[in-house]
Amino acid sequence: MKKWQKITGLIALSLIAIYELLTWANTYVYLKYVVEPTDNDLLIEQSYIYISRHCLLVCG
Repeated sequence: MKKWQKITGLIALSLIAIYELLTWANTYVYLKYVVEPTDNDLLIEQSYIYISRHCLLVCG
């Protein structure tokens, strides 16, 4: 492998990891400060669907 390919791979993997962390943080904040205080069943269902859909897109 050439050096530029390794650097490009590291940058791509870093960007993916940052995206995943930001998505996780966004979901956590949404669940903690929007869904839990309201105790709205519709919001809870929507959150679980969002998490499941995201996991299906990323995980396989």
